[in-house]
Amino acid sequence: MNNESNVLLKEYKRELQIIKYSINTIKNYYAIVKNYFDWIELKQEQEALSLENVKRYLLHLFERGLSSNTISLQVNALKSFFRLIVKTNILDELRHPKRNKSLPDILSRSEIIVLLNTIENEKHKMMIASLYGSGLRVGELVQIKVKDLDFIKNRITIRKGKGRKDRIVIISKQLLPALRKMTENKDKLEYLFKPQYGKKYSKRTAQHIFSVALKKSGIKKHATCHTLRHSFATHLLENGNNIVNIQKLLGHKNVNTTMIYTKLAKNNLDDIDSPL
Repeated sequence: MNNESNVLLKEYKRELQIIKYSINTIKNYYAIVKNYFDWIELKQEQEALSLENVKRYLLHLFERGLSSNTISLQVNALKSFFRLIVKTNILDELRHPKRNKSLPDILSRSEIIVLLNTIENEKHKMMIASLYGSGLRVGELVQIKVKDLDFIKNRITIRKGKGRKDRIVIISKQLLPALRKMTENKDKLEYLFKPQYGKKYSKRTAQHIFSVALKKSGIKKHATCHTLRHSFATHLLENGNNIVNIQKLLGHKNVNTTMIYTKLAKNNLDDIDSPL
């Protein structure tokens, strides 16, 4: 990649930081634009900052088999780069590809019990149980501090979650005794889940704990830490909880995002008689 592209990328990263995009978004958007410039250089194209070459690049990604969701992220990143750095809206005519409509996998209640029972380390078990019990994203889990827990109202304040917004989530009554014990003699500014050595757990560590437990459990579903969040929402819905309340717990901006769980929840078909 040439010097001019490097300068533009550095300027782009700075602009994203100024408008306070999340660390993950900055990392992803930067990588996407860098890959675009690398492709332009590989193809020896003269006009990197042209609509036609962006279209050719996106077609190249489609031909490589990238999903519609991934392509949509590429479009968002390139549009923001052109707006912020090139100072043009020429990419606004780009349309997002139709998103895949496949439903996310969830774990059943019995599978979650089996999963938790494979984890011998109590702290690790609490981490995975909290992901499910409060519907947390893994990035939110590792950021929880002692001061964020309210044992009177059984609540956790998630600070600067997705979209840099705070929200309140519930604490499972099953986890209260263990959580109280974990916070004993801890400073209120300490992270709740803290390794023996180091300041806090990383997202990667939490994901590794989950993947090891999943493998040991014998569960064959394709699942990640985020699957526990999907399972939390689906099981709440099955229990008869209001979809708007679930939306608030998950921190979804739009209730339509939460509505996907109505397709995952078990319908009581056994109680319905055919009109015939």
